[in-house]
Amino acid sequence: MNKEKDSAGVSQANVPGVPQNTSGVPVKRLRSSRRWIVIICIIVVVAVAAGVVVVTVTSPENIMRSYLRSKYGKDFVLAGEMMRDHGPVQRGDYYESEAHPVDNYGLRFSVVLDNGKMSDTYIEDGRIMTEEDRLRPHIERIFGKNTDIKVEFQLCEQGEASMKGFSGLLRAMKICKKATEDMTLGQVIDSNELRHEYNLYIYALDGQPIETDDDKLRLIEKLRRITKYLPEGRSDCVQFAYYTRAKEPSGGSELWGISVSGLSSTEKLTRRKIVTYENEREGYH
Repeated sequence: MNKEKDSAGVSQANVPGVPQNTSGVPVKRLRSSRRWIVIICIIVVVAVAAGVVVVTVTSPENIMRSYLRSKYGKDFVLAGEMMRDHGPVQRGDYYESEAHPVDNYGLRFSVVLDNGKMSDTYIEDGRIMTEEDRLRPHIERIFGKNTDIKVEFQLCEQGEASMKGFSGLLRAMKICKKATEDMTLGQVIDSNELRHEYNLYIYALDGQPIETDDDKLRLIEKLRRITKYLPEGRSDCVQFAYYTRAKEPSGGSELWGISVSGLSSTEKLTRRKIVTYENEREGYH
């Protein structure tokens, strides 16, 4: 048995007046050892907890949520699987997720963390959703309820500057039209500052193939009726793309394209290609 001695060299074991446990070890020494064990355990627990907190706070998901909340002043939900690839190569510093506002499940957009830099498409996709919601009742009244649409647009710099949040597209297209009234379509396309376009994709989910001249005339007439609901932009910069199911056994869809400026004749209505069948928009891509 190890016997601890006091400063006078006298062993404390079995000394009257010094509390002992059953093994003869002074109680004071045991209490001191237990105290250090408790302190060490507390330090370990705090260190582990701090590490977990740091990892949690700096996770890509939390960085994205914090970025969106700080930028737009509202809470967002990340949806779907976190993507790690940008193009054909997976990168360790690239994260991309789909997101939507807590109070608007339908407004889906992308948020990206790329090498520490944040970006998102909340405003762009919000503008598209606003325009699609505005057009949808008119499209369904003309083409039928079983019709889907998609809008894409690019504004000139002056038009973009006039936008306020999700609103102002009609005014912005007028500004772009005015700014390019003395330019040819080719000049508009080649201009970085003044290039603009508006594309409306119409998916006739139960539509019949366009086969005869009468079919083309009926389609042209429906598209003409839609034009009064479109933004007032250059007629050669506003394009229609009409999709209907193809007759081929392999499935797919026919794509017919025409600009607003070409609606005066069926000759400008062109069958561009057969689109591969995909499980998107009821079989349209």
